[in-house]
Amino acid sequence: MSVMAAEMQKISSEETGMTSSVYFFKLTFDRDTCCPAAIVYKMLNNDFTMRVLFKIADLASTEINFLQEYSARVVDGRHAIRIPRPLALQLNEKTQDFAIVSEDLRGVGRAGSQLHGTADTIPDAKRAIDALALLHAEYWENYESARRFLKTQNHPKRAFVPIIFKDSW
Repeated sequence: MSVMAAEMQKISSEETGMTSSVYFFKLTFDRDTCCPAAIVYKMLNNDFTMRVLFKIADLASTEINFLQEYSARVVDGRHAIRIPRPLALQLNEKTQDFAIVSEDLRGVGRAGSQLHGTADTIPDAKRAIDALALLHAEYWENYESARRFLKTQNHPKRAFVPIIFKDSW
């Protein structure tokens, strides 16, 4: 089986507020396959400030560990928060360069923006709070279970993050 064509669409971090470069790929195969017809590819972008932030705060390994841990977690027969199923994950621990290939969830919901929010903010906020409550309930007072991907602000690698976010706002 071979990929005969791949159409790429870049999702700009300037438009969405993301710290990484994200691409959607629509794939055409030479024959029928169970492989996904669309995937998402995420990688560290070339912005110097973001590269330093990712390296100092260990952000790429945190995201990859979260995807590995949480994509397999199910609460009451469903995911508390629907996240993309990772198809391939790679990380260079030293540089924090990473590659995440995941399923395309564009047909499941609608894309949001960390910069612009959404048109129906109150209903979205209610859905987000309900989903986050389920996520937090699973790990409440169970730090050992979550420590692979959650680092508190007291963690040495995260001490400066609140300062950066404050300055960014």
